[in-house]
Amino acid sequence: MASGPKIVNFSIPAGDVLTLNIDISPDATPVLPTLLGSNIYFNAWKAPFGLKTGDPVIHKALDHGIEIDDPDLLKYHISFDMDDTIDQERTTHYFETTVVDGSGNHLTPTIGIMTITEAGTGDFTATEFP
Repeated sequence: MASGPKIVNFSIPAGDVLTLNIDISPDATPVLPTLLGSNIYFNAWKAPFGLKTGDPVIHKALDHGIEIDDPDLLKYHISFDMDDTIDQERTTHYFETTVVDGSGNHLTPTIGIMTITEAGTGDFTATEFP
């Protein structure tokens, strides 16, 4: 039986790198037997109060930050580089991923909140333990 999108919430410090692994359950999406021939998109909008506003501020597509790991198990990942977040506002962002199969059918497997936080300074004092 098909179900709605998975809700995935995560935080990333501005300027950090991150890989977000997405695993669509084949049992939950009988209309999408494989990712072969599909296009995959990621879009994020500013959402300071949980509601997306304006145009997407981060956009990724297959072979441009999104890679398929296993087309038959419906697994792919989204890579975030320093440039994706360094200049973004430190706030919450609503995001969604969209898969468009070879027949033009649209599926939204994941939605969620991505919080871009202030990056750490890297200044710390290590403590030695006996």
